[in-house]
Amino acid sequence: YVGPNALIQGGAADVYKQGAIDAANATSHLDCHTVLFVHDELVHECLIEHAAEAQPLIQAAMVAAYDLTPHLAVSGSVCLKSYAEGK
Repeated sequence: YVGPNALIQGGAADVYKQGAIDAANATSHLDCHTVLFVHDELVHECLIEHAAEAQPLIQAAMVAAYDLTPHLAVSGSVCLKSYAEGK
């Protein structure tokens, strides 16, 4: 069962990477930057004034990374002080 597992995990990693690239492109005009990849999460940093606009752009980019039915589930939160705040 190693072969199918490698295809599934490799495909998931490719979708995640494409979503990360798309999220970075979607928020570049807001001076928003990806600062950390944590397993299946992305941590972005931007000015608080742009957070409300950046969050839905990031989530939409991650959902649109690969067209699936049902769509990929993506959630997010805005943390003012640290990454731990969002957990």
